[in-house]
Amino acid sequence: MEKGTIVLDKTDLIILSTLAKNSRSSFNSIGSEVGLTSKSVKARVKKMIHRRVIEKFVVRVNPAAFGFKVVIVLVRTSNGINKDDIIKRIKQLGDIAYYVYHMGGTCVAALLIKKPLDDLFVRTLNHRLMPATVVSIFVLESRIEPVVLSETDLRIIKCLLLNGARTEMADIAKEVGISEKTALDALLGLRIQTS
Repeated sequence: MEKGTIVLDKTDLIILSTLAKNSRSSFNSIGSEVGLTSKSVKARVKKMIHRRVIEKFVVRVNPAAFGFKVVIVLVRTSNGINKDDIIKRIKQLGDIAYYVYHMGGTCVAALLIKKPLDDLFVRTLNHRLMPATVVSIFVLESRIEPVVLSETDLRIIKCLLLNGARTEMADIAKEVGISEKTALDALLGLRIQTS
């Protein structure tokens, strides 16, 4: 075996799989699944973090919960317009969730919009990006009802986004200024997806 090679056993892989589905799974529930104590699971997770097998735990916020649509735009740069110009122009139409530059003069951007994706939006997008060419536009539709979030809900989401998905309940409660029970109830109500 090469020096520096990290060896994971079957239990480590089950722990990783469980955390990949929901990084807020308790060490106790994971321990029940793999036949270990919560303390042993926690030690294994810490070891995987230390060895950089686990880089970080993240929170994914679904834009549809806030009434947004995700519009994916594929653009071919041409005639003097470059990728930075394209991103700047796309930002005028909505918030950019992410963008990727490709070799060969193409750019992909995920745009979050509240307005309908109609002919007027498409014409406006095409006009703003000239002389570049819009190759394709498609919408990722999440069919969920927009969620009404309280100020506390928003502060909890912000806490998790800034501090990581595995932030302890006590730390969330302290930072947000609420009880641990209120924090837990809010998280259960939000059904926050983490990975």
